[in-house]
Amino acid sequence: MPSWIESRLAIQGLLRLARFNPDFVRFFDRSASGALRSFWLMVPLYPVYLLQLWAIGATDLTKDTTQFFFAMSVGYLNLCLVPPLLIAVIAPMVGRDAEMPGCITVYNWQSVLNVGAALPLILLYLGGVSADVTTILSQVLLLVTLAWETYLLTHTLRVRLWQAALAAVADHFITNWVLLSIFLVLGGVS
Repeated sequence: MPSWIESRLAIQGLLRLARFNPDFVRFFDRSASGALRSFWLMVPLYPVYLLQLWAIGATDLTKDTTQFFFAMSVGYLNLCLVPPLLIAVIAPMVGRDAEMPGCITVYNWQSVLNVGAALPLILLYLGGVSADVTTILSQVLLLVTLAWETYLLTHTLRVRLWQAALAAVADHFITNWVLLSIFLVLGGVS
């Protein structure tokens, strides 16, 4: 589990990443043990994930709530583990094995930044704001998070901008269109 000091430094790095400041990388423990500790972030972010599912009304589309939450919990594990696993497989293929643990660390911490940016949108959903407004805001949020991930990959893996952008879009497609769709079906969403 990340220490208080490591967490505080990582939050400072995330704020720099949010402003596209290139020195954000130096605030993270980019060692293999830092990468492993960053997986502990899955635990405190899990309730926000469930709140987001509830806020967008995904539970209204299923008959068995227990089956839904079980499937989505297993899905959450996959959503948290598959992208770092892909980084661990692909980074050595492109000659970036030394940068791989640091990339995984920052990628996992970026989920904190994404949740922080998504919380106002979740509150708008819960507040009953019109779907037209929330759809536009969710699309803007998607573009921002893709830009952050592209910037993150460019600086942590030292790849070209187009390669990082392609990887960020592929990550979004795999997590949100493939994995999430599979677990929504397994959860009984029709």
